[in-house]
Amino acid sequence: MPGIPARDNDVSFFSREYPLENMAIEESASAEWAREKRNSFSPEYRAFAEEHQHHMEPIVEWVRNSGNLEPTAIPTGEDVTELIRQKARELGYGEVGFTYSDRHYVYQSRKPAMKGGLPHAICVALEQDYYKTQTIPSMLGEETHFGTYFNQGGLTMELTDFIRSLGYRAKAHRFVVSDAVRVMNRIKSVFRSRGIPVSGKAVYSESGRTGWVKRLPADARPAAEILYVELDALSALRERAQRELIVAARRHRAFRIVSSCPGLGPIRTAEMLPIVVTPYRFANKRDFWGYCGLGIVTRSSSDWVRTRNGQWIKAPVQQTRGLTRTFNRTLKRVFKGAAMTVIGRADETEPLFQHYTKLLDGGTKPNLAKLTLARQIASIALSLWRNEEEYNPKKLAKAVSSVGA
Repeated sequence: MPGIPARDNDVSFFSREYPLENMAIEESASAEWAREKRNSFSPEYRAFAEEHQHHMEPIVEWVRNSGNLEPTAIPTGEDVTELIRQKARELGYGEVGFTYSDRHYVYQSRKPAMKGGLPHAICVALEQDYYKTQTIPSMLGEETHFGTYFNQGGLTMELTDFIRSLGYRAKAHRFVVSDAVRVMNRIKSVFRSRGIPVSGKAVYSESGRTGWVKRLPADARPAAEILYVELDALSALRERAQRELIVAARRHRAFRIVSSCPGLGPIRTAEMLPIVVTPYRFANKRDFWGYCGLGIVTRSSSDWVRTRNGQWIKAPVQQTRGLTRTFNRTLKRVFKGAAMTVIGRADETEPLFQHYTKLLDGGTKPNLAKLTLARQIASIALSLWRNEEEYNPKKLAKAVSSVGA
């Protein structure tokens, strides 16, 4: 600060000029002497220390190589800070902080093992049992001291796996589903290219495949058989990806709340959570609609008209120009699918379906009524997540009827 003299020794503290070293190395002589004394006076401590060392060796080895662990997929680019914080809290960490990674604050002996390309650092603190720490010197105090290191090793491994899996399982599931759909379309295209009409799902069933393949010319049958083999493999992968996706999503505390929204269910909720991350990203429901591709555009580049005097003025009449073209396609598919689920169930007791039928009875076009329903579901999901409250049709009946485009 201005007026305060800068001392080089203070500035270089925790820097390369005065590295902060691990206590086990800097005070190694004292630590070795104390260890020998404890081992000679307490055989119980010696057995405990040897067991602790045996358990910690694989954890230390994992920590050394953890920088080489690759993520399971390409990151989505979304901010997952709060998700990581929530997961760390669930694991039992009392304090969780995020900062930029600075080599000046790393023990000198550990700098060579630092992995490059990791600009951020996550700082976590695990609380020790205060009562047990006050009994030192005692075995009770040693157990809580060394036990904290042992427990934190496993928790760190779990937190690391969680960070690597954020959004990745959702992406893997989405990729497998799209691949399976692509193969199914190719199977139908093989038949249609030979003038064989095909519709529905009967062509994919294992029992009816032989009959369908026999309808093809001999030279086209191998292609169909290969595609069927590919479809079987992708179907098994699809089921596995779906199971792993739901297991990963259930760890999120908002999963139960958001999945209670009509039409969403576990799969759509699991796809939504890693993309939205937190409901507080959006100031209101309309911002969320735009992000989901459900926002209506009321502007264009051709709103200017020429007057009689030859001047150009902006037309005062606003007309809708369709939906926004910059949006997250996964979220749009999620909420459009949720709307179709609500319509397909046709539950007369569901306020959302009641509102949908009222729109149709009032003369609203079916496509616009579906859009309104999708926007309502998106609004309800965002509100439930913010308020941490499960969907209650009786409580939200009036609110649902008032939510519209």
